[in-house]
Amino acid sequence: MAVAFYKVNRGPGADSHGERHAPSLAGRCAVFITGADKGIGKSFAWQIGKFLGNAPETKNSALILTAPPGSKGLHKCQEEIRAFSPALQVITVEADFADTENLGQVWEKMTEDLKPEDFFQAIFIHNAGTMNDVTKPAWAYDDPNYLRKYFDINVFSMIMLTSKFVTMFKDKSKVTIVAVTHEDLRLFPSMSIYASAKEARDAYLRDLLSEDPKLLGFSYNPGLVKTDMSDYVLENTYFTPLRNELKKMRAEKKETLLKYTALKLMKVLTSGVYQNGGRVNAEDVAL
Repeated sequence: MAVAFYKVNRGPGADSHGERHAPSLAGRCAVFITGADKGIGKSFAWQIGKFLGNAPETKNSALILTAPPGSKGLHKCQEEIRAFSPALQVITVEADFADTENLGQVWEKMTEDLKPEDFFQAIFIHNAGTMNDVTKPAWAYDDPNYLRKYFDINVFSMIMLTSKFVTMFKDKSKVTIVAVTHEDLRLFPSMSIYASAKEARDAYLRDLLSEDPKLLGFSYNPGLVKTDMSDYVLENTYFTPLRNELKKMRAEKKETLLKYTALKLMKVLTSGVYQNGGRVNAEDVAL
């Protein structure tokens, strides 16, 4: 049986990134990145931190990073960025996105040393996310507590932090929002809840940006990247054809390197070429 990487027709323009906007990484910037302790999020933090800390036009910028409580990788990432970008303000906050009742306090910690009027650009990269239990088929999810916690972490926290972010910066800075998404032109059996959450985030962002033309942003598909999450899926998915296909792609070195997916996001942000509210696929961005 062939793995079900079935194509989904989204219609014309769904993945277009041909509009041109003013660059988002220009002038003094405040850049927020969630899930920055490892994997794709850490790679984003590294590359953006290197750029902000060493480009004259982004002098006195700030990089605000979050990760789950107890993360050793978050503070290590902060130390590494400070080593090669000593002039950059790097703020780290441990945040439990399952505890949505206390996200207001998390936001206060993230921004207590920031004044929105000091920044020409404000960028929020929603990277944090978790994988669902890939040992189950879609029909087996019947625990409301599991589902509620999953969507708290992966959807509701994103919406609530976006609200805080837009409220604080929209009248003071140029606002750009990026939602890290998934391979939505393919269906991955055993990852139904993960895919549902990503689709919900994408839909929210599209509608948000359509409501206010001053706000900019897009969903970013980093491609298939070797991370702890992809390792988990490879080792645990109940759907054997998916495991076999992932093994094949890994053997053929078809996974995107962390560095390159981060550099491609950087290119989009520095060039300003994307469809507002649309989708950018890393594989379509040339370095």
